[in-house]
Parts: sequence; C-alpha cells; structure tokens
Amino acid sequence: MLYQIILKNFKSSWKNYFVYFTGNIIGVAEFFVFLGLYSVSKVIMKDASADFGTIQDIMFACILVCIFSVAIMTYSMQKFMRLRLREYQLFYVLGMKRRKMYGMILFEYFSGCLGTLFAGMLAGRLMLGGVLKAWHYFFSEYIRRVPITVSVYMDTCKLSVAVFLAVAFSLLVWADNHGLQDLMNDGKKKEKKPQSRKWLVFTVAGVLLIAAGYWIYARYSLDYGYLFSHLFLNFGTFFVVLFGGGILLEILHKRRKFYLKHLLGLNGLYSRYQSNMLFFLMIFTVQFAAVGYCGVQIAEILPISGQEKYFPYDAVWMGKDTGENQNFVNQCVKEYEGSVKKFPMIRVSGYSVELVGISEKTYEQLSGKQVHLKNKEIVYIQNEYKTYNGKKVIMGAMDYGRKGYTWLMPGSFDKEKDEYVSPESNHPIASKDWDHLYRMKRIEAGNWFGKYRIGVEAENVVVFSENYFNKWHEKLKKEKEEPDLLYLFSFPNRTEKQGTKELQKYVNKYGNQDYGLTDEVQKTLYVTATFVTELEKSLLFQLSNKAFFFLALLVSGNFALFVKTASELPDYRKRYEFLSCMGITKKMKKRTLAWEVKLLPEITTAAVLLLSAGYVEMEKIRESYLGVVHGREVWIYWGCLSAGYILLTEVMLELLKKWVAKRVEEGNRR
Repeated sequence: MLYQIILKNFKSSWKNYFVYFTGNIIGVAEFFVFLGLYSVSKVIMKDASADFGTIQDIMFACILVCIFSVAIMTYSMQKFMRLRLREYQLFYVLGMKRRKMYGMILFEYFSGCLGTLFAGMLAGRLMLGGVLKAWHYFFSEYIRRVPITVSVYMDTCKLSVAVFLAVAFSLLVWADNHGLQDLMNDGKKKEKKPQSRKWLVFTVAGVLLIAAGYWIYARYSLDYGYLFSHLFLNFGTFFVVLFGGGILLEILHKRRKFYLKHLLGLNGLYSRYQSNMLFFLMIFTVQFAAVGYCGVQIAEILPISGQEKYFPYDAVWMGKDTGENQNFVNQCVKEYEGSVKKFPMIRVSGYSVELVGISEKTYEQLSGKQVHLKNKEIVYIQNEYKTYNGKKVIMGAMDYGRKGYTWLMPGSFDKEKDEYVSPESNHPIASKDWDHLYRMKRIEAGNWFGKYRIGVEAENVVVFSENYFNKWHEKLKKEKEEPDLLYLFSFPNRTEKQGTKELQKYVNKYGNQDYGLTDEVQKTLYVTATFVTELEKSLLFQLSNKAFFFLALLVSGNFALFVKTASELPDYRKRYEFLSCMGITKKMKKRTLAWEVKLLPEITTAAVLLLSAGYVEMEKIRESYLGVVHGREVWIYWGCLSAGYILLTEVMLELLKKWVAKRVEEGNRR
C-alpha cells in the first residue's frame, strides 16, 4: 500500500521534477558535445592543410562547459533530492524506516539519472553530429570526416556518473547528520550579511583582484598566468558584488523612507542576497566567458573578407639563384607584365618551424633603419597582419631557454634537425645549447612579405649581421635543396591568375623540395590568392566555432536561470498569496514578481558587461604587446555582439516572467 502511495505521489508531481531532470539532460548533452568536439578536433587539426588554430579554443570551452555542466547537474539534482526528501518526511512519519526511505529515494534518483544519462547522450549525439556535418559540408576540402569514438561515450558516462554519485552521497550524509527538519527550513533561515563598513576591505580586495587579473592578462599568453588572470577577474567580481552589494543593501535598508517605498521590489533580493551569490558566481562565469572571452575573439576575427590587403605581393618564392631560374623569372614577369624584387635569403629552423633569414643590409633596405649587429646578434621580426613595420614586441617571440636568447639553426628543417630537437634525442636542451643560441637585440613586428602562416612563429623573419649572414649564405647555397634567393612577384589584376599559375607549374617541376616536417605545413612558394582563400576559410571556421561556443554558453546560462526560477515557484506562490491577503493589487503583484525574477539576472548582466568592457581594452593592450595593432572596429563589433546578448537575455527574462506569473496564478487558483 505504501509503495502505491509513493508511486501515485511521484506520478502526480512529475511536472515538478521534470525541470530538474531536464537540467541533467542538458548537462550530459554538453559533456558529450564538447568532449566530442575536443576529441575530433585533435584529429582534424593534425590533418588540416591550413592552420585552423582552434584546438586551444575548443579545449578552453570544453573545460569551462564541463565545469558548468557539473554545476547545473549538481544544482538540479540537489533540488530534486531535497524536494523528494521533504515529501518522504510524510512517509517517515507514517512509520517508514529511515534506511528504506533512503533506499527508495536513491532508487528514484538513480532511475531518473539513468534515464537522463541516455536522453542526454542521445541529445548530445544529435547536436555533435550536426556540428560535424556542418564542418565537413563547409570545410570538406580542408578537413576529413572523423567518426565519434567510443571514448567520447565512455568519458561522458564516467563524468556523469561521478556527478550523480557525488550529489547523492553528499546530500544523504548531510540529511543524516542534520535531520529532515533542516531540509524543510532550507532557504528560510535569516541571513547574516556583511553589515559593517569594515567589510569594505573585501570589496577593495575584489577590486584589486580585478586589477591584478587585467594586468596579468595583458602580459601573459596561453600559460598559467593566462588562466590565473581569468580566475582573478571572476572571483574579484564575486567579492565586489557579494560584499559591496551586501553593504549597499544594508545602507538602503537603513534609509527607511526609501526602503519602504521600494519594499516589494527590494525585500526579495535583501532577504536572500547571500543565498543567491554562489548561483551568481556560476552564471556570471559562464556569461563572462560568452561575452568577454568569445565576444572579444569574435570581434578580432571580423571582418573575414578583404584579407588580401595585408599581402604586398602576389607570390613569394624562396628558390635558388641559378641561370635557369633567372631566365624563367625574367620571361614570366615580361610575358605577364609583372615585376619582381629579389633579396638574398637563407632558411632558418626553429623548433619544428622554418623562418626567413636575411642580412643586415637587406633589413636596412626594407625598413630604412640601420641596425648594428655583431656575431650572433639578431633582430627578430614577427610577421603580423594588423601592425606597422617596426612596432615593438614586448612578449610572444621565440624566447627559448634563456631570457633575451632564442634557439635557431641555419638551414631548412630537414630530417637531421627534426631528430636533433626530438625529445628522444640526447642533445642538450635549448638553454644549454650555446652553439645554437642567438641573442635577440631587438624584437619587432612587420609585414614586409606577407604573413603566410596563421601560427605565431612560422615564416617570421630573422636578421643576421652582414658577415654572419654571408658566411651561412655561401655555405647553404651549395646545397641543392637550400633556397638562397627571395623572389617577390607582383602582377596586374588582369594577368595575376595566369602569371601565378605559370609560376606554380614551374616550381612544382624545378623548385626546391618541401620537407614537410614542421608542425605547420610550410612551403617554398606562396601564392597570395590561394593562401587568402584558405585563410578566409580558416577564419570562417574559427568564427563559426566561437559563435557556437557563444550561443552554447548563453543558452546554458539562461537555462540555469530557468532551473533556479522553477525551483523557487513554491516561494513565489506563498509570497503572491501573502500579497493578496495584504490587499495588494494584481498589477502590483505582477510587477513585484517580475522584479524578483529579473533583478538578479540583470545584476549579473551589468557585471558581465562592465567587466567585459575592460576585458576588450586589455585584449587590445595584450595584442599590442604581441605586435598586433587593433583599431576601434573591435569595439564596434563587440558592442554589436553585446547588444545582441542583452536583447536575447531580456527576451528570455520576459518569457520567464510571464511563465512565473502564469504558474503562480494557476497554483493559487487550485
């Protein structure tokens, strides 16, 4: 008889539990999608003919979404368990043993978890399949179709089951130690908010954390400093809102006239402010990742078209200075009405990359500046699209082993050099390998020839002293496959296609060998039109992924708000009934409910936008340290994206407000 009552109770209340199981489904689906994207991307990026530069973004998004998924699953299932424990109190009073009661709750819990696990994996499989099909459809000439491996299913199951077990164990231990009555009173205890002005020290600490986060972010690339900067920004904002907001509410509370005038709107926030702060931290982190991190990355990518303006030449060929080559070049530019510039050069190898080595004299011709180099001193030029020649670079250059030095080997990155830098080799590490360490006298950005790689180092320029360059130039020009002359071709628009096609045909037949051992596929001939097409495809690929991350994070954050609001429906109904008993008009009751539903999300939105605005400026400073110069267009694109974010959030809140009002009125009529 008791089991029949329990079953009927569960059936009659399934709508109350549906939202919590939906939260579980969303969490499992996000696990599956982002673990799958990370697994598939590792294979795709390895085989891509162009550097799509997305694996680190996917890894970052995967970590973030997995953390959020754990949080939303934990929150959803905690609410479900607490609700069921409250309802089971009746059966406990009727004589059900505690052990049997917990057993029944766990049976319901894990039955629901098993169902949501399969439903979430099915939903995630459909979403991931759609993303991969879109990848293959739009980028089939660059990436191949990669199947979803069994490990994605296994990793999703392991993570999900770990969350289920952790929630069940922690809540049952808590319930056993505190008693069921504490669950009945959950959320109704009087809060102890920071009231004294001495708590301002934590608000100031939050401001200092934000400032430190900005400072570290501007000066560190993808390393531990980069990670800590984001943690400082998030926790600094949390401190400011928690302590500063709490003190502000206490100040308003003491202003009786103002507080009583806005009592209905402020009391809900005042009475549960501290209880909402951990939820605020979760939502804020996700939304800041969307508007701040993804928003800035999207703003920097745009616009995708028009990339050819960053390339001063129609083709760049690193070839041999032979009579045959010279005859062909002269004939080609004459036939197609073009022009060619020639500079002596050598190939220079770094760690799994190849660079362009030029002499001090060539540097002076290109830059109009003199530089006095001695022995193994070099000037290191980072090729960047959005920069100006001579822009000082503060960080991000090839600084290996010792500060101010970099590891280089003259010559192409052949099999011998690949084995030399291999971790399995017995050669000394960079900081001890003095034979191949070069002192960087100056590091600057430039775009003399065009940046024909998307990576940081490949095809950058190294300037050697005149004597040192001539020594290696004479030595390497004797090697058959070593290029020693840089040919820079320009053609009129009407003959560009034919001229570069003829050049490509000649290089394929008579040009130098491309060893293909570098991490990024590098060549001795770059045709601008072909490369720009690949580049724009790459930018579109990155944009589509960041837009997907942006929407996924935004939807996840708004769904978490829905779960929280749905879990508080009983409280809304009680307050609505109380307001009715006090004679408050229906219009005022709806306005009060709307205020309570929207106030915390709007505080979150304001905090996200304020912190993200500073993030945009710090990103511009960080990019400037790397040699990249961004104009005000980054602010324009980010502003448009933020406006879209505000619009979507407000639409969600309006729908949520109307849904709460409808459910509250339906509940009170019953």
